[in-house]
Amino acid sequence: INCSCNAVLLIRRCQLWAGKGAIGKMISRYYSNKLKTKYGIFVTGSKKIGKGLKLPHPNGIIIGVNEIGKNCTIYQQVTFGSKNIGDFKYNLQPNVGDNCVFFAGSKIIGNIKIANGTTVGANCVLNLDTEENSTYVGIPAHIVKKKNQS
Repeated sequence: INCSCNAVLLIRRCQLWAGKGAIGKMISRYYSNKLKTKYGIFVTGSKKIGKGLKLPHPNGIIIGVNEIGKNCTIYQQVTFGSKNIGDFKYNLQPNVGDNCVFFAGSKIIGNIKIANGTTVGANCVLNLDTEENSTYVGIPAHIVKKKNQS
């Protein structure tokens, strides 16, 4: 198994065991620690992550989201997280739609909705809701392209 598939497998195992009582929580923590030490990937709790997740370069990724949809791609050093300390307790984290791509070093911050088909450019800081099938770049992020919907 290549490292990309292995990282996704570890995330899935964390999710599988997280909601299964005290022993499940312990097993989930084991897989979570393995993710952190081997890849530097941190996933908060048992959040919903859809099928088809791709991590082409699994290194230094922070996944603090309420949900990630299907067929999303996350490159290295991407961070999803809360805007303020403690916001995660109230689920004030990003919600990611289907078929989104997050390029290297991008930061997705706050209680925002990432619409289906969103592409976030490298080293972008995104702190606003996105439009469907659009591309965002810059610090702070702004829309640069809206894909045709046929």
